[in-house]
Amino acid sequence: MENVWLVVIALMAYLFGSFSPSYCIVRKRGLQEGSGNLGAMNTYRVTGSLLPTALVFLLDAGKAIIPVWLVRSPMSFLGYDAGLAVMIAALFVILGHNRSVFLKIFQGRFYGGRGLSSLVGILIALNWVSVFVCFAVVLASIFLTEWLIKKRLEGGFKKLFKALGSQVLGRFIGLVLCLVPMYFLMPRELFPAFPLLPILPAALLAYQAHIMRLKKYLRGFAP
Repeated sequence: MENVWLVVIALMAYLFGSFSPSYCIVRKRGLQEGSGNLGAMNTYRVTGSLLPTALVFLLDAGKAIIPVWLVRSPMSFLGYDAGLAVMIAALFVILGHNRSVFLKIFQGRFYGGRGLSSLVGILIALNWVSVFVCFAVVLASIFLTEWLIKKRLEGGFKKLFKALGSQVLGRFIGLVLCLVPMYFLMPRELFPAFPLLPILPAALLAYQAHIMRLKKYLRGFAP
């Protein structure tokens, strides 16, 4: 019976993750403009507005919060391991976000976002304090790399927000460095004893999508 519930959890999480609020707002423009990625940052590149960007971010995070939160503390009669269920829910919600079945059906493109907003949602569901720590690490990394490559961050919040989206190198370095404070904040969720790895597979899936973006950026092709 446990295996049946785990399959149900995987399917539920994948369908939640496959919902693309960015596509609902920008439609085909999100696939044709900017990075071609259906996430919060490319929504900003396409619309130039913070309101739809914030909405996409909140919905992408929310669609990850729901399945992870639902499976954390199952009622005893369901009979599945909560740690394994969290791992499956987290992994499949990121998989759905990055490889959306709905976009495959409606656009013929088995693609979506890179999973960062949904990864934030997973962290909120497990330990909301970790989100602020990770944001601080990523922001510091972006500022440092901007300074090292002699760019300027003047122009207020809007200019800073653009840097968050365009400074791919600093963002990626920050995401990697986040693993250090995360180890101390939530070691059982991120680095538990084998074979249960509740967050790590989902994080690696999101990181893999960012590695592809980083390669394009370093080659000078990324917008």
